Amino acid sequence: MNYDAKADSKSNLQETAEERRARIYPVILSEYNPEWPKWFEEWFSLYEKLFKNKCE
Repeated sequence: MNYDAKADSKSNLQETAEERRARIYPVILSEYNPEWPKWFEEWFSLYEKLFKNKCE
C-alpha cells in the first residue's frame, strides 16, 4: 500500500474539494510537443470508430 503523507497531513473533513482535486490530479506544465497534433488525430480517429453509432 502506498502511503501518502500529504493526504494524511489534513483530515479528510478539513480538505476542500478543490484541494483534493489538486492533490489527486496535479497540473503538469511542459513545453509544446510537435507530436501532439498527430497524437490527437490518432486518438480522435480511434474514438470516432468506437463511438460512431452512439453519437449519431
